[in-house]
Amino acid sequence: MAGSLAKGSLYLMSAQVAFLIAGYIIHAGLGRILGPATYGIFGVVLYLSMLTQDLVRNGVPQATSKFIAENPKRVGRITKTSLKLQLILSAGVFLFYFLSAGVIASLLGDTTLKPYIQLSAFLIPASAFFSLYVNILNGLRKYGEQGYCNILYAVGKVFFVFVLVGIGLGVYGALLGYMVAPLLGIFFARHFVKTPASESGRGINPKKLLNFSLPLIFYGITFTFLLSIDLFFIKRVLGNNVLVGYYTAASTLAKIPFYIFTAVGMALFPAISHSTSTRNAKLTRHYINSTFRYLIMTLLPVVILLSASSSTIVSIFYTHTYAPAAQPFSLLVIGMACFTLLSILNSIITASGKPWVSLTFLFSLVPISLFLLFLSVPSYKLLGAAFAMVFTYFFGFFIAALYVRLHFNALLPFYSLLRIAVGTVILLFITLNWHFTPVTLLPSYFVLLLLYLTILALLRELKEEDVILFKKLFRVV
Repeated sequence: MAGSLAKGSLYLMSAQVAFLIAGYIIHAGLGRILGPATYGIFGVVLYLSMLTQDLVRNGVPQATSKFIAENPKRVGRITKTSLKLQLILSAGVFLFYFLSAGVIASLLGDTTLKPYIQLSAFLIPASAFFSLYVNILNGLRKYGEQGYCNILYAVGKVFFVFVLVGIGLGVYGALLGYMVAPLLGIFFARHFVKTPASESGRGINPKKLLNFSLPLIFYGITFTFLLSIDLFFIKRVLGNNVLVGYYTAASTLAKIPFYIFTAVGMALFPAISHSTSTRNAKLTRHYINSTFRYLIMTLLPVVILLSASSSTIVSIFYTHTYAPAAQPFSLLVIGMACFTLLSILNSIITASGKPWVSLTFLFSLVPISLFLLFLSVPSYKLLGAAFAMVFTYFFGFFIAALYVRLHFNALLPFYSLLRIAVGTVILLFITLNWHFTPVTLLPSYFVLLLLYLTILALLRELKEEDVILFKKLFRVV
């Protein structure tokens, strides 16, 4: 089962990489085509849309994944109930968001945003049903099929965005591209979801599904709000679309580790749901310990390399026009590493049947982030916002890690943490004196990561069984 979990993580991580590449092709292209000011408008509208999409993208879909994982033989009945609830919820959210566009634009201090916000409302139903179908595949542990659908969505998004922007539709075209792309994923996901012709037993109670969904809905919107609150704050307080464009670039690039490594949480969710529902504490501890060992081992060097080469990365993706984005990016990527870990810890807590605990941890960060942004942004602008979010995300990770450690008696063995920390510190000192250029960036990453793995091997943290597992995974894929 551990091998299956690792293989599932790899499938989903591959899809996340495709999603990541597609997203950065879009953002880099639009940043160059639209310029900082218009790109800043696109960024604000996109993150607003993502905020509302999370009302329908996390609740019912993730609850559906959990209940299907616990009883795959009832997939047809659970799916039918979920589709009805998702239709009602997405229609309500769409109408509310569309009709509130003028009020939202006024709150952000820019009434010209209203038509863009209204158009982005149409992303809500498309996103709602795409998310539902891929979570059904997740509950069935069809990780490969789930990955394929995500890749199709990502590729379709790149194609439609640039075609529509290319014919002169600007921000409207970009938003339309984001709306059409999920339809490709829905088409193929429906093909992969095969339900039995007849099922024994009763269907799931809609109330039970909705009760589990509610904290996830609140969790989803709080989650995305915390990912974008700094951008909204900059838009409202500084009111400069060029600065908003720089910060959008920094924030987008900083999410690289998040998009890659949250795939681990997707694969871990149904596994923890099953092990906790069968009260298999030993298996649950094994899942958590092994997952976090690999996660910390791979996440930390990625963050160090991205932060150290921030100026080079910004110039590659957005050209030197966006040079002011480099410093906030170098800080935000550290914060996003903490937020990634927080996200995966909360997946564990939610999968164990305690979504309200996850929500409480996350919601407690909202007033902290607002207070810190209020103190720092007026004086320190983009860097102030970045510092505020790094502290907020680290605090959230700390309290979630403490809960998982106390509740499951698992997280990461002390000596593994110590050895990984030593290897990471050595890598940090080397990168501080390393000169990165656009031409040497990828070769530098390769050399430095190889050096890091060598250090772990010398410290006896990288073991023979790790290499064997790695080879097996890629031989299967």
